[in-house]
Amino acid sequence: MPKIKKEKPFKLTLASYFDPKRPHMSVSQINDYIKSPEYFYKKHVAKSIPRKPPTSPMKVGSYVDACLTNPKVAKRYQQKFERTCYAKDDRETYDEETLIIDAQKALGEEYVLSETEWLKGTQLVEFIKSQPFWQDGLQKAVMQQPMEMTINQPSRHPFEFLLCGLPDRMDWVGLGTEDAYLHIIDLKMSSFIKTSTPAKWFYNAREMGYIRQFAMYRMLACNTFVITRERIRFSHAVGIWHEDGLVDTQLYTFPIREVDKAEEEILDALQQIGMKNFGRKRLSWDDSTDLSQIGGVIEAMAEDDEEEGEEV
Repeated sequence: MPKIKKEKPFKLTLASYFDPKRPHMSVSQINDYIKSPEYFYKKHVAKSIPRKPPTSPMKVGSYVDACLTNPKVAKRYQQKFERTCYAKDDRETYDEETLIIDAQKALGEEYVLSETEWLKGTQLVEFIKSQPFWQDGLQKAVMQQPMEMTINQPSRHPFEFLLCGLPDRMDWVGLGTEDAYLHIIDLKMSSFIKTSTPAKWFYNAREMGYIRQFAMYRMLACNTFVITRERIRFSHAVGIWHEDGLVDTQLYTFPIREVDKAEEEILDALQQIGMKNFGRKRLSWDDSTDLSQIGGVIEAMAEDDEEEGEEV
């Protein structure tokens, strides 16, 4: 009788984190569900939506992220090689260049940057590395440590999920004191337009699911370390490219109450995923939202208009 080969249990590491066979659910998948249950089903259950190739900003952002947090991955990135001759002109050189080009194709499109992308990324990496906020505590900082946990809340729903997350950087601040806390820092790349006012970045972060990302990290950190929810802080370090070629960075800290709201959104989404509610929304005008009732939106828009008017 043939032996049945037993599969090894999946081990979550930095190398395996993006493995398609990973059984864990990440916050990006939960964000997809909140975006559209039907989209979540087609992408993550039926797998009928093909994986999109990375855009230029995504490639540069990943390159910057790797250079700052993961030197081993950063070594994979290369500047795209451009052919210098044709076979009829110099066959030997042509063959050597073909080997380089083929090697870059095998490496993967996401790891090969154009000259412009390479320069943009390198310029921003050097800028961030020179800043005090990045240098402070760098020797003890925890870079891209995968965290995982099993969540099962019978009082809320009977479904069990294996969750995971990968914060860019975690700093332990004031260890040994009563005021010690864990500072979770995520790197983001953006344009000047989205960071021109604090309100714009806040609404962008909320829309993109970045605050839910912090909520997931908090759940995982409390499960991984001996720490309470109240002793965790959340920040974004946003690398910015200007149209004139200059780079900049903005730093943002997020209020705990917003992370609390985002955690509730995660738990609600997990409940719906567990119940396999993947159908399309059915909307009537009774489901419409009165935007004047959304706290702070009208005021924030008015402030943005005033600031833009002053710059003219």
